[in-house]
Amino acid sequence: MNKKTVKLCSVVTAVALLLYIAACILYLLVRLLFRTAIEIPTFVPLWLSVMIPCVILLIHAIKSVKQKRGVLHLIMSVVSLLIGAVWGFFDALTWVIYNVQLHAMNTFEPMFGMKFSEYYELLVALNRVNAIMVALCALGLLVIFVINWLIADQKWLQIKAELHKPVAAVMILVPALISLVQTLVSIHVLNRLGTNVYVTVSQVFGIASFAIEVLLALLLAALVLILGLVFKKQEAPADAEAAPVQEQGALPFDLPAGVSAADLDR
Repeated sequence: MNKKTVKLCSVVTAVALLLYIAACILYLLVRLLFRTAIEIPTFVPLWLSVMIPCVILLIHAIKSVKQKRGVLHLIMSVVSLLIGAVWGFFDALTWVIYNVQLHAMNTFEPMFGMKFSEYYELLVALNRVNAIMVALCALGLLVIFVINWLIADQKWLQIKAELHKPVAAVMILVPALISLVQTLVSIHVLNRLGTNVYVTVSQVFGIASFAIEVLLALLLAALVLILGLVFKKQEAPADAEAAPVQEQGALPFDLPAGVSAADLDR
């Protein structure tokens, strides 16, 4: 691992996170202005914050293999790209299903000749499966991050270069946890307090989730930039052996057996 690769990965990740924030804000504005608007695929910048650095690290790993080192890093880079591809597929599927669901709610025209209630429940179930798969991908990225750290020679540089993985995992798992809490609370509220309170609770969770995601992305972008662009000067190794100092009076050559320095002074 080298500083140039670390810096490149850090900048790409930070820029992608900032684009993700911009996409979230644009999505909010569109939803406020056009109630029936199609959802903007805000997941794309977040997905690219992982895929582009993974490609960069893959190229670096290929160069390292040509120098007969870093085979495990090459394997982990390929696995990372595969996990990213699966994550992108299920996120895209979630986006498509959400828009189909939105269309069904606005037109009351379910597909496949199904009843509206059954059709809506099917879409909700598919979205839950997608959410589980995306969460598993996030955990997979964390596992790859730990493995790469364990096998790295320069562990601190490796951590900096791999920050996009735990950052993406946090950005996936935190909203998923909020959504899980919202679901549990909403079911309890709906059963006990009625529809009006349920709508209010859902709105509060939606606002809180949006604010947390944006602030979290901003903080993580700043963290990635700081850790990725700031390097300490390399210090001399503490265990370096000092050059042997010749003792005063010592001769620069070995004496024959049985002859001492005192004999030469005579």
